[in-house]
Amino acid sequence: MNTKNLLLDLGNTRLKWALADAAGLHAGAPLTYAEETLAAGLVRRWLDIEKPAHVWAASVAGAAREADLATAVRQRFDCATSFVRCVASACGVHNAYPIADRLGIDRFLGLIALHQTERAPVLLVSCGTALTLDLLASDGRHHGGLIAPSPALMQHALYGNTAQLKAGGDAHWVALADNTDDAVFSGTWFAAVALVERVLAQATNQLDAPVELVLSGGAANELQAALGGLGRIEPELVLRGLSVYAAEHPRR
Repeated sequence: MNTKNLLLDLGNTRLKWALADAAGLHAGAPLTYAEETLAAGLVRRWLDIEKPAHVWAASVAGAAREADLATAVRQRFDCATSFVRCVASACGVHNAYPIADRLGIDRFLGLIALHQTERAPVLLVSCGTALTLDLLASDGRHHGGLIAPSPALMQHALYGNTAQLKAGGDAHWVALADNTDDAVFSGTWFAAVALVERVLAQATNQLDAPVELVLSGGAANELQAALGGLGRIEPELVLRGLSVYAAEHPRR
């Protein structure tokens, strides 16, 4: 009998997946929604995979995409998919939201993943489609967070909603720009950097202790560069948190 769990992370723009066993996570090739359908893309990726012990999914992608995923899983493996939702407390992490399921499951699982290895306060910043910031104390208490548009989303909004702004080509990070492309690129990244630095300072004062900055998401490398190398990048936090959750909630 296969003891591996199949873990699925449905984000806003792509799906990431991995097989999890006692040795750890074994990540597969991600799927970008704009490039291929879930059904075709997953069948191609799962051709050589035997039926998993269980399929776990975390989704911020909406009900329609979740239904497509569940159908693809059932067609390929003849089994159901368990979608994890936010709760008040799980795996040592205590959700700050009074309505627990209003917290994004990607944020919650990222905190769960960090809480397994971190015992110092952590500010988790994920930069993907959105820019999210969440403060986790050493005792697992989530102190809440913030959501803002990512630099890429800000750039898209500016170019898409202002008649005089037209994307012209490659843009570069500069202190003060002498052209529109550099002005938009640098301005949006400065906004993200200022938010992260402000919240990190506020978190340190609030907890009266040093707070470690952890970066994740598709644009984590760019954000770290914009921050002058500040912070530590942790990949695949959602899948890692999902693996922890699955291990603590075994299915029969």
